[in-house]
Amino acid sequence: MEDTMGSVQAVVDHYSSGTLRERVFAALRGAGKDPDNLSAADLVPLDQLHTGGVAATEELVHDAGIGAGTRVADFGSGLCGPARIFAGKHGAVVHAVDVTPEFVDLATELNERCGLSSAITVTRASAADSGLDAGAFDAVTLIHVGMNIADKARVFAEVSRVLHPQGVFAIYDIMARDGDTAEYPMPWASSAGDSFVRSVAEYDAALAGAGFAVDSTRDRSAEALAFLDQPPARSAEGEPLGPEVVMGPNMGTRLANLRRAIESGALAPTVIVARRAGR
Repeated sequence: MEDTMGSVQAVVDHYSSGTLRERVFAALRGAGKDPDNLSAADLVPLDQLHTGGVAATEELVHDAGIGAGTRVADFGSGLCGPARIFAGKHGAVVHAVDVTPEFVDLATELNERCGLSSAITVTRASAADSGLDAGAFDAVTLIHVGMNIADKARVFAEVSRVLHPQGVFAIYDIMARDGDTAEYPMPWASSAGDSFVRSVAEYDAALAGAGFAVDSTRDRSAEALAFLDQPPARSAEGEPLGPEVVMGPNMGTRLANLRRAIESGALAPTVIVARRAGR
């Protein structure tokens, strides 16, 4: 695994705790869920680790044309929250790729417990060197992952390699408007030195270099602010049921910093949909 995602080890360290499975299952039990009898719906909002949650995931389903039988590669798949929506609700066949062992192991277990292991394969690999077959996928998704990727051009070249010539690349990342002037820590990085937030123009250039043409670009700042302003989900005992369970107790500070950066216009959650140029 290369240093394309900043330092892969730095990314793994940022997202690892050694207690992820314990925390997630405790939160599920606290919410009255039976870990031995789970559905994908039981895992929301624990597993949608991006601004906008399920609504944003469903928008990407539409953007990427994901439906029954669609072959989807989800790069930087986390706990496979979006993958379970792609497969469980829309009938796609998904190959999820992530570098963090804790995420890969727990996502695999959760897929099995939800009865989706036949529809979702999870692999530990870098987004720059996925090991997936060339031309094997109708869609590739990248959801709140680019902020950890230093060499986006190399990752986008890998996306181009694994996509079918008529395939769709759907990106939903936090992007910079006036430079990355945000206050840290952020959900994806504890300091600016570990963050690789870039502008839409820089994404467009990297996409063009990998042979993509942009179909559409959409700023989701208003939707993201509305989402971040919602009261956090809690169990009957008042325990959090959101991203704090996965990312740790300082997630509230990280999300507050993200909200201020979006409100100020420094950062913008943005969707870019691209296809192979000259298709």
